[in-house]
Amino acid sequence: MRIVSQALLRPHVLQLPPLAAAARFRPLALKMLAWAGIDPAASTRQRARAIVGWFAAHAVHPQEFLHPAGTALNIGVLPVGETWQSYNTLFNAAATIDRDQAYWYGIFPDGITMLQKLVGTVAADGSVTDDGMLTEYAPGKWRIRSFAAWRAPQCTLQCKMAQVVLAAIGILSIDISTAGHDPMAFYEAETGRWLYIDPTFGEMLMLSGRHLTPFDAMKASRDGLAAAISGEKLIGASYIPVGYFAAPSTPANGTGMSFMTIHTAPHWAGGMSARAPYRFGDMPSQSALYDRQGTMSQLAPMLGVGIAGILQQGQNIEVRLRSSWPGHVAFQRSIDSGLTWGPCAAIDFPLRDREVRYRSVDASGFSGTPAILSR
Repeated sequence: MRIVSQALLRPHVLQLPPLAAAARFRPLALKMLAWAGIDPAASTRQRARAIVGWFAAHAVHPQEFLHPAGTALNIGVLPVGETWQSYNTLFNAAATIDRDQAYWYGIFPDGITMLQKLVGTVAADGSVTDDGMLTEYAPGKWRIRSFAAWRAPQCTLQCKMAQVVLAAIGILSIDISTAGHDPMAFYEAETGRWLYIDPTFGEMLMLSGRHLTPFDAMKASRDGLAAAISGEKLIGASYIPVGYFAAPSTPANGTGMSFMTIHTAPHWAGGMSARAPYRFGDMPSQSALYDRQGTMSQLAPMLGVGIAGILQQGQNIEVRLRSSWPGHVAFQRSIDSGLTWGPCAAIDFPLRDREVRYRSVDASGFSGTPAILSR
């Protein structure tokens, strides 16, 4: 048999929290998907776009150029009677920004606690108490409870809260720092790629019709292609008139990203404040002296099933499996192109005349990138 595809099991430096830590937020995540009109069984990319788009629409950043005073777009997220002009006057003021940053960073990096401050206390059964900065005033419709209770989150904080909800539906994510901004990336298990996504500007980055990884965006910037990078708006984020690569944001000088650092300890579950910054090889970072050097396979690895070996045993084939999926508890096998799955051991003896797929499953039933073997 030959290997068609697999997760490449190279050493990596990520310290990802277990997805099970976010399990009680799954009902909330499903509500957010319903708000966006996305099926819970949709692709990883569709679901990530919906969740991060929800935060772009509701966890409103204080910067005025993201919601100019004259617009009425997404005004439903504001308290009744308020406008973007009144929002900007209060929350884009230096004193208010300092107050709000102090509030959120008093909780950071505990994304679970931060998220509950935003949406309300979430019980073990997933029910949400109406005691958050946002109130669900009608099924699937949220708005800011009052300006007095609101603390506007900026980019790093928006990402940290979004990561919890992504984890609740089985999507891993990492933190990124770049020029004047902290976006994020999520792991697309179907393709084994970490795709750039951003709740502040409400977009994914694209070049030549293809969604970019953080490495792609940084490399394109260094290669002089920044002007060709565009932002594809997420669900709920069309009210934001600018993108990260457009004026007046930092990369709009035509050179794009001047540096990028990957934070390899994205502990949204709390209890750890170390950011463990790494840079892509010899590419620029915030601090070439402080940030550690790492390869793509270390900083943005494929996560799932890899083939440790294939042996001929008489008339049988022996396949040895390994997993890099966080929280791995079991391997599963499919012989019908992934329609149905059954359990298998780490050493398996598949029928040699059939295509076989393997996946690694965690305690919540989520899985990473599968391995495919063909006859």
